[in-house]
Amino acid sequence: MHDERNRCQSCTMPLRFDKNRPISSIYCSFCHDGTCFVDQTLTLQDMKRKIRKLLSERKVSRFVKLYLIVRLSTLKRWRTR
Repeated sequence: MHDERNRCQSCTMPLRFDKNRPISSIYCSFCHDGTCFVDQTLTLQDMKRKIRKLLSERKVSRFVKLYLIVRLSTLKRWRTR
């Protein structure tokens, strides 16, 4: 399994690809501006739709797409307490 510290805890993006992310942040700069979430009204279902669309545009295999969508609910932002 991938090291969770290396992925955005909101969208699963590998943090190494985000050149604008503060070093200590667990979120990418697309999801978090350093103070708060960029879209505070975004729900887990909204994020799933957003990720599906992005991955489809990038022609990612359906298995990878499914894996990443399922993993979203395990990330810090979406994990139920």
